[in-house]
Parts: sequence; structure tokens; C-alpha cells
Amino acid sequence: MQKWEYKALSLSRGYKHGFGSNAHAGSWEGDLDMQKMGEDGWELVSVVPISSFFENGDGFTSELYFYFKRPKP
Repeated sequence: MQKWEYKALSLSRGYKHGFGSNAHAGSWEGDLDMQKMGEDGWELVSVVPISSFFENGDGFTSELYFYFKRPKP
């Protein structure tokens, strides 16, 4: 039976404070090199978005979780 190893990585971003509707999502932060992951044998299995909310109640995607797997040697 094939055995697998797994890895989870994430990117996150906060929001920039502003007045009224001037609040906006910031830049993504994290280290995710998809090309390198593929070269190392990792296969992307799933991406899960996590939502947060601005002070005015509007929502935005604040985190992305990337789940990978590859066969165990």
C-alpha cells in the first residue's frame, strides 16, 4: 500500500486601516514557491481560504492554507 507524507503551508494578510470604505486587504505574506514544491515531488491537494472581516463588517480572504502530499520513499 502506498504511504504518503504531507505538508501544509500558508499565506496570510491583514488589512490596512482606513476611514469608512478606505480599509482594504494588505499584501500576501509568506514563502510559497510552487515551482520548487513540484520539483521536490509535492502535489497540491487542496487550498482552503479563511475569511476575516473589516471593522465595517465587509469580509475578505485573510489566509490561504495549501495542503500538499507526496509518496514516502
